[in-house]
Amino acid sequence: MKRKIKYVLISKILAIFLMILFSINCFAQVRGEKQKFRDNMRQKIEAQKVAFITNKLDLTPEEAQSFWPLYNEYEIKRKSIQKELVDGPPPPTEKIWQMSDKEAEQMIQDHFVKGQAMLDFKIEFYEKIKNVISVKKILILFEAEKEFKRILFEKIEEHRNPRKNPRKEGW
Repeated sequence: MKRKIKYVLISKILAIFLMILFSINCFAQVRGEKQKFRDNMRQKIEAQKVAFITNKLDLTPEEAQSFWPLYNEYEIKRKSIQKELVDGPPPPTEKIWQMSDKEAEQMIQDHFVKGQAMLDFKIEFYEKIKNVISVKKILILFEAEKEFKRILFEKIEEHRNPRKNPRKEGW
């Protein structure tokens, strides 16, 4: 009788263990698929951005050959600096009221330093890129980046709320 109880108990524990193991595996697969989907979407967006900017700038083959390596390097570093600049959500208002003036001053100074780093980097990029494309094309580049971002946000909003935003013609 005791053997039978032990056997049933061990069988139940083993079954629970296997179910947990199977569940973890399923969650890992779902998480992996989501990451693949996100990576795929990022690649598609980047490809659309390249096409959009190339079209707007009307780059010659020689310009494109020199421009894209510089721009790709710029984008990688810009994203890194932007990540530092944002560095998480701002503290809640309650925490700000509890800070000392010195702590608040330090947060503001840190924000300015990070913002200045971004500005310095953009000036550095401008100095490099103006030797590759005309300054007019640089202005068009800045506007094209803004326009692409605006269009991208519109597309995301359309995807989230298809009834609120009827589909527009375009890419």
